[in-house]
Amino acid sequence: MSPRKYVTIDRHYLFNRQRGTCFFCGKPLKMGTLSIDHYLPKSAGGTNDVFNLVASCKSCNAEKLNTMPMDVESQHIAWFIEAYDDHHILTKSSITIPKDTLIEWVHSIHRSYPSGDFTVFESPGHRFYVRFNQIEKIIAFHQSEIDE
Repeated sequence: MSPRKYVTIDRHYLFNRQRGTCFFCGKPLKMGTLSIDHYLPKSAGGTNDVFNLVASCKSCNAEKLNTMPMDVESQHIAWFIEAYDDHHILTKSSITIPKDTLIEWVHSIHRSYPSGDFTVFESPGHRFYVRFNQIEKIIAFHQSEIDE
């Protein structure tokens, strides 16, 4: 396990992503009173990355506790792509893939799962290892590696 790293949570981004409403009940939120909730609970391996956080009202956050959502993978993928497009997911400076190519790969992500300290996102032929709101490494693979 790597040392903990502080991740700044952009409350305004989460508020705007959800159009100022509670993710769970849809009631209007106020910036000063909203809660930040882990969509996949930390107890189940959820991270502080922007694709795993939602704005909620305090009562919904308290009710949810460690409830496991059914659509974690699809929600993580959608929020990851949105956060990447909104520049809330960064790319490690040592990754030198052309921006247009990277955008194409990100937009073809179809799978996500936890792997140690990372959340892994897969597109056809590529795995993105993400933590602390940053793509830390990209690994190319061939479909035959998965099928074997």
